[in-house]
Amino acid sequence: MIKKDMPSERELLLSQIAKLQEENKVLNEQVRSQQDMLRETTSYMQKIQEDLQESEAKLMLQKEVLEKAVEERTYELRMAYEEIKLEVEERKIIQGELLDTNKELNTLLYKASHDLKAPVSTSYGLLNLLKVIDNRDEFPLYISMIESTLGKLDLILKELTKIVSIKQEKELVFEDIVVRGLCSEVWRKFKPLTSDFRTSFCVDVEHVHSNQELLSLVLEKVIGNAIKYKVKEGASLALKVFEEKGYIKFEVKDNGEGIEPSLLPHVYDMFYKGNTNSKGSGMGLYIAKGALKRLGGGIEIISTIGVGTIACISVPKQV
Repeated sequence: MIKKDMPSERELLLSQIAKLQEENKVLNEQVRSQQDMLRETTSYMQKIQEDLQESEAKLMLQKEVLEKAVEERTYELRMAYEEIKLEVEERKIIQGELLDTNKELNTLLYKASHDLKAPVSTSYGLLNLLKVIDNRDEFPLYISMIESTLGKLDLILKELTKIVSIKQEKELVFEDIVVRGLCSEVWRKFKPLTSDFRTSFCVDVEHVHSNQELLSLVLEKVIGNAIKYKVKEGASLALKVFEEKGYIKFEVKDNGEGIEPSLLPHVYDMFYKGNTNSKGSGMGLYIAKGALKRLGGGIEIISTIGVGTIACISVPKQV
């Protein structure tokens, strides 16, 4: 029986080294393969990252473009909304003015026809009486009554003419007005009616840029009212002119009958008369307020029964 030789220790070591080398080779190949895959994966990931960054940049650019477009469109819509809102408000104002004008026109037609008809009818009646009166000594009395009636008719027609003139949209002429001269001229017109008044006249303003005709008309209406409703004894009337916050204030103060608080909101109404004893046309303050509206100003009435009335007229110093 042949006995095989056992491998030596050296051979065993060489065999193990060869085996290990073979395993190492396989591992190196696997590592290289893994490295190649890693490089490919890294390269792929980098490309994806670059694509993502490029896409993100494009998206950001598109976002900015869209945001700008939305902002511009929102601004356009907001401006369009504001324009429409302003137009609607203007239309409401115009509609309100038209309704007020229509109401005033109806009132004017009704009251004017009534107030014009009364003096005409009275005049005709007096003329018919003259035809049948035998006593000529009575003629002057009836003629005087006719003149008085025609005077009322003339007053109404003049007031109506002023209303039409104020309501016309023709361009007003504005000029520098010497305030003291304007007030003095208006004051002189009422001098015969204020002989029994305690009067005060104070002007602390030199000039105002306004329309002289309308401003004089306003002062005449307000001062005329103060004289019309004076107290029987100890009547006083004061005119004070001063500047306040860019406006020229004309303050007319009297110690007359005064106005009931409930009646104050109506004193600017057309044909409004505070009491049945009023001898005026009822259009004075209506005309004054309309004239002041054309001048860019306003009027405020403060009154207490038994104490008197303060009428404060305001017009811009410069238009």
